[in-house]
Amino acid sequence: MVNGHMCCGVLKTDLVLLLTPEEAAASLRQPHTRPMDFTGKPMKSMIYVSATGTDSDKALAAWVESAVRLAWSVPEKRSALKSVGDVALLLQVWPLADQRLQS
Repeated sequence: MVNGHMCCGVLKTDLVLLLTPEEAAASLRQPHTRPMDFTGKPMKSMIYVSATGTDSDKALAAWVESAVRLAWSVPEKRSALKSVGDVALLLQVWPLADQRLQS
C-alpha cells in the first residue's frame, strides 16, 4: 500500500502490479507478463509478472517503481494510515528501486 492505494504484491511466485490501463496494456507486450485474471475476468489495470521477469534487481525495481509512481499520483485515500505503512515501504523500496535503476 502506498498513499492508501494498492500498489503491488506477490501471489505465489508472481509479482502483481496495479498500473494505469495504458501502462498495463504496454506492459503486456513485454515477456513474462500476463493479465491478472484472479477472478476469472482479466482486469485492465492489473498484471502478473512471472518470477523470470523479475529475476534481476534492476527488472524488479523498474516494475515496482511503475506501480509506486501510480499510487503516489492519485489523491490519498482518507482511510489511509499515514506514516507507519507508507513511510516504511518508501524507506525500504523506493530508495532501493531508485538506486538500482541508476546503476
